Amino acid sequence: MNVDQTGVLAHQLDGDGEPLLLLNGGMMSISSWNPFIEPFVERYRVVRCDFRGQLRSHEPPHRTLDGHVADVIALLDTLEIERTRVIAASFGAEVGLLLAATHPARVASLVVATATDVATQLMRDGGAELGRACRDAAAGRAAASVGEILVPYFYSPAYVAAHRDELAARSAQIGLLPPWWFAAAAELLTSIEDLDLRPVLGKITCPVLVLAAGDDLVMPLDHARALATAIPGARLEIVPGSGHVLVVEQPERFIRSCLDFLASVSRYDGRVGRTLERIGAATIRREDSMRKPVYIAAYHQSKFGKLMGMQTPDIIATAVKEVCAEIKVDPTAIDVGSVGAVCNISLNKQGLLSGLMAMVPGLGAKPIEAVENACATGGQAILSVIHKLLLGDGEVGIAVGYEKMRDNDGKMDGKLIGEVLGYFSHPDERPGKVFVFPHLFAEVMELYMKTYGVREEHLAQIAVNEYGNAKYNPYAQMQKIQITLEQAMKIEGINRYVVEGLPLKTYDCSQITDGYAAMIVATEEGLKRLGVAKADVVEIAGYAQATDPLMKAGRDVLRPAGAYAAMGKAYAMAGATQADVNVAEVHDCFTVMAAIAAEVLGKAPVGKGAQYWVDGKAAVGGECGINTSGGLIAKGHPIGATGVAMIGWSAWQLLGKVPPELQVKNAKVAATFNIGGPICASVCTVLKRAS
Repeated sequence: MNVDQTGVLAHQLDGDGEPLLLLNGGMMSISSWNPFIEPFVERYRVVRCDFRGQLRSHEPPHRTLDGHVADVIALLDTLEIERTRVIAASFGAEVGLLLAATHPARVASLVVATATDVATQLMRDGGAELGRACRDAAAGRAAASVGEILVPYFYSPAYVAAHRDELAARSAQIGLLPPWWFAAAAELLTSIEDLDLRPVLGKITCPVLVLAAGDDLVMPLDHARALATAIPGARLEIVPGSGHVLVVEQPERFIRSCLDFLASVSRYDGRVGRTLERIGAATIRREDSMRKPVYIAAYHQSKFGKLMGMQTPDIIATAVKEVCAEIKVDPTAIDVGSVGAVCNISLNKQGLLSGLMAMVPGLGAKPIEAVENACATGGQAILSVIHKLLLGDGEVGIAVGYEKMRDNDGKMDGKLIGEVLGYFSHPDERPGKVFVFPHLFAEVMELYMKTYGVREEHLAQIAVNEYGNAKYNPYAQMQKIQITLEQAMKIEGINRYVVEGLPLKTYDCSQITDGYAAMIVATEEGLKRLGVAKADVVEIAGYAQATDPLMKAGRDVLRPAGAYAAMGKAYAMAGATQADVNVAEVHDCFTVMAAIAAEVLGKAPVGKGAQYWVDGKAAVGGECGINTSGGLIAKGHPIGATGVAMIGWSAWQLLGKVPPELQVKNAKVAATFNIGGPICASVCTVLKRAS
């Protein structure tokens, strides 16, 4: 539809359905939304407008936000819109907040991207500088300098480095705008120099999402947090790595977050419900618009250690039958499945694991797949099931992970295992390494210690803590073994340096383990079908997967980008932050990974993860009970089962089902971090008690 410029505010209408009002940032215009308007138009009757002084609305701008609010109300009245959803950015977000506070009956829900509760110092100082440049441009002097001033304030350094030519072109385009636009822009900046919405934020009654950019200089995170805290029931979501112009730097994330939130609120009553939608980064379709919550209906695992004479077909069939027995259902109740292992071909000489699962009576002719993502296989199997349920393939799914690394007598061939696990590294990083993965992580350990000034005994303390937890876990491989810090540090007996010249010792390593774990995941409808009450289950409220390059060299393995991205996405989907989490299971294949994992969780600053353990903050009675199961180091590491077991144990913690010596008091929100390869593939989840 064409822009209507007959009223006070130029506006444009697109689409049909419930109204959705988009409010511009200060330097935006109606057309600024064009690159990402389509997903909103598919679902809503979208209203876009230019404030007074913006490109299509030529009236002089108001000196206060109240005037802009009055204009928006007049526009809604003209369009006969009694109540609307609102998505607003930057300047428009401040207008939207005041609109919701002073006219609560007119706003059904509100998303504010890059907003603040009160004017920041940079808004005053930088706004004054930008205002002077705009006034100079209005007088015909150096208009191009306006764009040059905007770039370092509004965009993240990473985005600037990657889009220099594009930003230079935008700056040049700004220089071509008419003089009146620059004069109006200066007035818009003046209207928020003394902004202070704190007295009215408590009056906002509609559901609110505060969408903050991690690298926003203009309206930084501390103000976004204060804003979300001041608004009753507001949700805060942080987008890492983005500068102030979030809608430009990460448009797909912006769209997904907005649509997720809109889908989570009841249609007209203004109440916040469960997030019902997860929008993918590619095509967004109308039929995807309901992301159903998924729950852990049942979990079961073997004791980790040795499976002796059990063979792969028996392992998978037993895992299925035993987890079904936990809730007294038949496998026929399951609609979809996923099964994962890592060494099934190299050690067990068995492929096509999905076919073995289909041999269980009741599972034949159903959607089942085998997955492999190195040590993240178990977590990937659960995501595979979740995605099948969200696609509509069923309401109940099963994920099974297993590994059989020992022979029928329980013995292992260490040299063979070292060789086959080495296949999950980059071929260029294998030469000269007898045991590839311990060698790679010994290098990571050395780098961590040198970079952050960490000592061997700090990392050894992690192993001591985990053996102490495993003592009380009846499923743990090393349940009957206890070690002291002195033993973990002393080079004698089985404890030796794994690679000459590097700090990794035997007690820093996880176990060679047989074992299986199985989980039944269900939608709300699936729970009803299974006869399982929501009061008895845990919701997988957030989940994400990301993969870094396989080669360790050339990237920051101490701050793995994929791991941080997956954890951040899982937190965002769950509507949680690291501060909410007081239970976690992480991938401590080696002690250094337990330290890095505490940092990925957000529980410790970068370089302080080992100290988090040393200070007792990761203990059962600490700030966040991490690896209360004993972790991979002492519970054991049956590779394909590990990711499933992490989530299963975390669910048990939230349900109060672990042994009392290991039970975290008031366990409310749990997080898991499962990796594969040399900190390559990451699967992260956030769990909550079902509500």
